[in-house]
Amino acid sequence: MYDTITFKIDTIRHKEATAWRENADDIRRTDEHSYIGNIRNLKIQENMNRIKATGSIAKFLNGENMTTLSKQKCKDALKKIEIETGWNLQDAILTRVDIGKSFITEKPVSNYLSLFGFAVRKHKSVDYTNNELSTVTFSTKTGWYSISAYDKTNEMKASKQVIPTLFNGENVIRIEGRILKRQGIKTKLGHGIDINPMQLVDNEIYETAKEFLISFYASIEKTGRTVFLDKEKEYTPKEFMEILAEAERQSNPDFYNFLLSQLYQQEKLTTKNRNRIKDQMRKNSRNYQFSNTNELIIELDEKMHYRG
Repeated sequence: MYDTITFKIDTIRHKEATAWRENADDIRRTDEHSYIGNIRNLKIQENMNRIKATGSIAKFLNGENMTTLSKQKCKDALKKIEIETGWNLQDAILTRVDIGKSFITEKPVSNYLSLFGFAVRKHKSVDYTNNELSTVTFSTKTGWYSISAYDKTNEMKASKQVIPTLFNGENVIRIEGRILKRQGIKTKLGHGIDINPMQLVDNEIYETAKEFLISFYASIEKTGRTVFLDKEKEYTPKEFMEILAEAERQSNPDFYNFLLSQLYQQEKLTTKNRNRIKDQMRKNSRNYQFSNTNELIIELDEKMHYRG
């Protein structure tokens, strides 16, 4: 489940931590007290006060991070880092952790990504590869948390990584939540205090991290819903137009949100009315008397909520 982590070790308190230099695959001195290097894929920076290390624990263990690590494999990866660096990771302070899952999907990944709508108080950004939607990211204003959904196969090919046999020739989507700041980790995982990398596999923290990923994913509105009419009901013109408007929004959510943003920026919509529209959008997305969830999102939801 865990992937990239970043942590710091105080070298004034833990002078033995500098022993990593003896095992480095590559190292160079940048001044009297500073070094940069790596052990496997773990990038390491050292100065006179601290060591900072960052890298994918999945790649450190298996050479690739397409395969989702189990809890035991996460333990194995962290232990392997300790053995090969000479560090005691209980002496470290965690400042970033990525929590992710990779899934084989029935359809091309871009089909699923196009259905990721908006999320309250989150900034949405998108990337394209060869004119196809390849990444959707939602970030909080604080910069503490983000989540990305992306085409993992494309990412592996672009970086010339070997794709594991299980995923060869398959459509693979990765959903990855990130806690990017020390304060974010303290708030979300540490009950207000720092944690070290080894604590990531403690039962409570592991389950909290898993729930962070699932809850963040669930907070994103998914579009592409099938809007329907009840043939037994008599509709007013107003109700009929509302159904047509919702059908258009489900088909073209990005244009709908762009139009809403433009009207607000041009002061054609007050803050109060914009918020009322957004509230109605959220209600419509949860109204199963009004529309049904897209089949691709049903597939993704089932895979995301698998607790194995």
